[in-house]
Amino acid sequence: MKSSIAKLLLCLFLITLSHPAVAEFEPIPNEFRLLDENGEILVDDQQIVVKAGKGTDLFTDSIGKLHSDNVPRILFDVEGDFSLTTKIEGKFSKAYDGAAILIYQDGQHWMKFLFEKFRSGDLGVASTVVTTTGDDAYHFSTDKEISGIFLRVQRKTNSLTLLYSEDGESWNYARSFYFDVEGPLSIGFAAQAPLSESVTAVFSDIKYINQDVE
Repeated sequence: MKSSIAKLLLCLFLITLSHPAVAEFEPIPNEFRLLDENGEILVDDQQIVVKAGKGTDLFTDSIGKLHSDNVPRILFDVEGDFSLTTKIEGKFSKAYDGAAILIYQDGQHWMKFLFEKFRSGDLGVASTVVTTTGDDAYHFSTDKEISGIFLRVQRKTNSLTLLYSEDGESWNYARSFYFDVEGPLSIGFAAQAPLSESVTAVFSDIKYINQDVE
């Protein structure tokens, strides 16, 4: 895994700006913005690598008092119904290391669908929904050494549905929920390393459909 990431980094186009950058990415035909003050984001025409530095997290507790919102991320503005699918690969060494599909409006209105190393030491899939307070849920875990997982987020009107797959073909339902926010909404990808020195995640097999998906 380390060697494949190293080779990928050599051939990717590195964007390192101290403020949000705007550019294009072929699988999602919308301009994107980089927020990479606490890491690095590398983009080519088909995949994205996000490296998160130590202490990065996106978190709100269940009563809305504790917050963290400093993960490196790449965001695309979206409107209407859509489906976003990606394969996430990464080597997570400490609890809460992870990488996610992110839906984001602001620090009090967001959702992450996460491939993560749990506190138990297992790898798995979790989600957090925040509308001023945080709602965490765990959907899948394994003690096997898996290198990646496929995640999918679908939006229909104001409802979001989350699905996951180990092979990209057979999909499992995680959860659905109402997510009605006023104003612009963004989707994207993020990585986090609350306790590790760093986490590097690769997002590939990215498919975006901007229409109603049954």
